Amino acid sequence: MDCRAFSYWTLKWLRSLSQQGVFFLMRYKAGIVLWVGNERLDLLAVLPKVTGERLELLVEVGASKLLTGVRLLAERVPKEVAESRQERIRQYASDHGKPVNEALLQLANWTIVVTNVPTWMLTFEQALALLRARWQIELLFKLWKQHGLLDDWNATSPWRILCEVYAKLLAMVVQHWFVLLSCWDDPHHSLSSVAEVLREQVPTLVHALAGHMPLGRAIRLITLSVRGGCSIPKRSTRLSTSYRLLYALDPGLT
Repeated sequence: MDCRAFSYWTLKWLRSLSQQGVFFLMRYKAGIVLWVGNERLDLLAVLPKVTGERLELLVEVGASKLLTGVRLLAERVPKEVAESRQERIRQYASDHGKPVNEALLQLANWTIVVTNVPTWMLTFEQALALLRARWQIELLFKLWKQHGLLDDWNATSPWRILCEVYAKLLAMVVQHWFVLLSCWDDPHHSLSSVAEVLREQVPTLVHALAGHMPLGRAIRLITLSVRGGCSIPKRSTRLSTSYRLLYALDPGLT
């Protein structure tokens, strides 16, 4: 199954993907027109009123109904989640000098998803789990930028800055290589914790590269240092993405 998660809307492009047999999964964008049959959908009127309650409808999307056979999935979120989302919306508007979008504030009370994946291939629970998994890609980029300091430098010369950026990029490649070797097959590892352990093991790698110990031995020591820990604990509430996927999805999708 080719299923892609997107964060931006282009109806003509999504229609083209659907016609090619490509599945999509994405959050609903405020203002996009929805239809049920020949009636324009009043979304706020039909959304669940009780926390945890869900709604699923088969809709057509766009003023001219460019997308057909699309599933609309919605779940009412807890009050604290909605308030957190609304605060981010207000902060974004303030940072960009824009007025607060009242429709966005209202819709923050629900998680709303649209997808063309049929129910027999992807349940409601699975759709929400996959949507949450998109954030893991962002976390990987955050790991490189925040912990690898890719966008931070002390030099003023353009060439020195470029050299520093390339050096850090190479370091991230080596770091990711060790991540792949040591724990990539275990979804319950924390990448940030793994990266921290790997940085502590840099002297071991330097000793090997300097010829003071066999490189193979250094690699084994470094990978073993990661395998002994860095696991994400299993929580009874607020499941981590790895456990959410494990419980929600069939083995072939984990």
